[in-house]
Parts: sequence; structure tokens; C-alpha cells
Amino acid sequence: MFQLEFIYNSSNNMGTRNITAVRVGGKIKVAQYGQWDGYPTGAGQEIADFLKKVDLKKFKKQVANLKTYTKSAIEKAYTDAGWNGKDEYIPSNVSDAKNRAHPALDRDHGASILKLIHDGTVTKVQFCNDYNVKTGQVSPNTWCEYWYLIDLDKKTVSINGGKAFSFKQWTQKGFMKKLSEREDNPFT
Repeated sequence: MFQLEFIYNSSNNMGTRNITAVRVGGKIKVAQYGQWDGYPTGAGQEIADFLKKVDLKKFKKQVANLKTYTKSAIEKAYTDAGWNGKDEYIPSNVSDAKNRAHPALDRDHGASILKLIHDGTVTKVQFCNDYNVKTGQVSPNTWCEYWYLIDLDKKTVSINGGKAFSFKQWTQKGFMKKLSEREDNPFT
């Protein structure tokens, strides 16, 4: 199996790893890894902006109908993009081709996966290995600094397993900045 992708990201975003998870019908249906800008003012704000505009009924249906990539389907996505199946490292041109064909496998998406699901561009997802879909928590030795759980049934968002904020709270102007500025643990 391949070890590493060579990816160049030309954005000015911070490399702050994060996970965007979505629960519907009591089940985690999305656990999307994001490499960039996982802070509340980054990924948290992207989630807030999405929730302000989303057709929630449509989004819930799209999320409920998502399928999951199998390991073999992921490997096939790479070989279809030009990986020879033998080299330990994936060149950026192969990774780019794989990402164009399979946006949910692109670590650059993070919270933007929500819009891709809503728009029907993404109908199949890959669960981040660091996220336990049964508990809604990340593994203790995760590299992710932030993880967000959007619960479509309760209409709440929580961050790092802490307090669940209503969609109304989460989308208030300046709320992400307030969360980021607090010196105590703002997530509980």
C-alpha cells in the first residue's frame, strides 16, 4: 500500500489538521479529514457559513444516502489516476488526478465537503481513520487538533467532543472569533 502523497497546496491556509463529521439518523455518515485551517475561525467558520445557506432537508437526505469507499475502491482510484500500484510514494500529478475524479478523497477539502455533498458532487465518502464513528470521538493519539461534529438530528455542532451548540448559536456573527479568543476551554 502507498505511504504518502506529494501534494503542493498553494493556499495561505495554516496546516491545522481537522475532521468534519456529520451525524444523521443517529449514525455518523461523514468523517472527512482536512489538512488545512482547522481552527474555529477557519473550518468552524466554513461550517457556520454553510449552515446559514443550506437547504437542511435536502442536505439530510444527501448525507443519509452516502456510500462509503472500500479500501480496494480507494486503491483503484489511485491506479485509475496513474499510480502503478508499486511505488511507495504518490506523485502530485497522480494525486491531483485522483482528487479531481474522487473529491471526497482529497485532504484539502475538509469542511468544504459539506457543500460537495449538498450539491450532489460527492455521493461516496471515506472515513478518517482517526475518527471513531461509534463514539463520535477521535483516537487519543490523533494528529488532528480540531474535530467538528454536526448533528443534523439535534441541529447542533460540537467541537473537540465538547458542548453542543445550536445551529443558531454556531452561525451568529463573530461566534467563531469568540470561541478562538477565550483562554479557558471554549469547547465544553
